[in-house]
Amino acid sequence: LDRYFGVSAQGLQAALQGNITRSVFRFAMPLRGFNGPEDRPRDQEAMFRAFIEEEMYPFLVTASSLDLKVYYYGNILQSYEVQSTVWHDARFASGSLIFIFCYLVAHLRSGRLALFALFCIALSFPLAYVLYCLVYGHGRMIAINFLALFVVLGVGADDVFVLADVWRHSRPYGTGEMALARR
Repeated sequence: LDRYFGVSAQGLQAALQGNITRSVFRFAMPLRGFNGPEDRPRDQEAMFRAFIEEEMYPFLVTASSLDLKVYYYGNILQSYEVQSTVWHDARFASGSLIFIFCYLVAHLRSGRLALFALFCIALSFPLAYVLYCLVYGHGRMIAINFLALFVVLGVGADDVFVLADVWRHSRPYGTGEMALARR
């Protein structure tokens, strides 16, 4: 041992005591029931994703305790974690959408105007998707971009409030060219 590590066997044993360990578990194809990686690769990936979502991820999330911290990583594991987080946050976005709709109805005093306002705000998402994916050449929309939902919803609703207030405050000036001259 002295030749390889520069310490004696007793010194090495004392140096190997610690409170951190790392284990790596690698998964590879073919899965059981398949002949090789080229044998129905989409079916194998679907089975592996189902394993990750239904068994591995729930186990890993609950594996940590006060005395033991479990950290994990992997492409499909991280992809599933990000996707589930985004969908969880989307529920909050739908809750804020309902709140903003109710507030718009109260502020605009019209359910139909509030509905059309939210529809106009929602139209920004397909437009953003087309610009991002097709015009700029990105193949797909990544999950973090969906967090813009909160920002667009807030800014769009604020624009509706400003426009409604300007409309209301311009009523005393009338309409037409003479109204523009009086302002």
